[in-house]
Amino acid sequence: VDARKNVAERLPPQFCQLADKRITVVGAGSLGSKIAVSLARSGAKYFALIDADVLMPQNLVRNELDARHVGFAKVVSLGQRIKEVAPDAEVAPFHFEVGGQENPEIAARLADVLNHSDLVIDATASSDAFVTLAALCGGKAVLVWGEIFAGGIGALMARSRPHADAEPLAIRTHIYGVMSSMADAPRIKSKRYGLETEGGTLVAGDAEVSALAASMTAFAIDAVCREESDYPAGAYPIGFKSFWESSAPFDTIPIVCPPPAAVVAPPELTADEVAALGELAEAALGSVGGTRNGAN
Repeated sequence: VDARKNVAERLPPQFCQLADKRITVVGAGSLGSKIAVSLARSGAKYFALIDADVLMPQNLVRNELDARHVGFAKVVSLGQRIKEVAPDAEVAPFHFEVGGQENPEIAARLADVLNHSDLVIDATASSDAFVTLAALCGGKAVLVWGEIFAGGIGALMARSRPHADAEPLAIRTHIYGVMSSMADAPRIKSKRYGLETEGGTLVAGDAEVSALAASMTAFAIDAVCREESDYPAGAYPIGFKSFWESSAPFDTIPIVCPPPAAVVAPPELTADEVAALGELAEAALGSVGGTRNGAN
């Protein structure tokens, strides 16, 4: 066997574009860790990883990392894991929480990282993190986000592509509007994976998380590598069990999301309006100068 054979020959041709994309993965937990490594296997080379957590023994049931990394920062260990499957990858780990109570310097670093990203994966399932990322990614990077429904009954993945989709917050609002018309959701036992039913407590397993990670990876690659998307809808609730809105396992409910908002050019000002604005600006600048000179 020729070990020198080009690895790229085993990947779809359009995946070669991933080598030039700068990818930020926010959340290095069970979902984010799997997506990051899958993207590395798919040809991605430049990663920024953001998470404030440390890998604990109880995380091993679903995380891409293993026992060698227990007690270490997830982003550092995940960077090492990425290099195991893509030795030439460049990884920048950032040990902080997006949407948390961080200092201004960290906020500035986050803004800089996102400003240089082509693709941002939000794998936090945190509304605070999403709002922060939506505000900083708007019109610049593709934002793909997803979460597992409690009990592993299903999942949701969605995207916002600059110039092709509405901005992230508008899409999220639209998704919630559609889902609010569905049957009442089952009672959630815990924020993450637990779900109480009459038959006991259901818990999401590694298989359900892996299924969403695989789908989100394909969804994200499509968003940055294809002009004509293979995914006609912007959001997909996916059922893993015949439960709630899913009539059968692997039932998918496409949610067609709004297009980008039309940019309306402001009306031209009349000569009188231009003159009035000029007088207002002159008066304002004069007031500022007077204040600085001690006038009141």
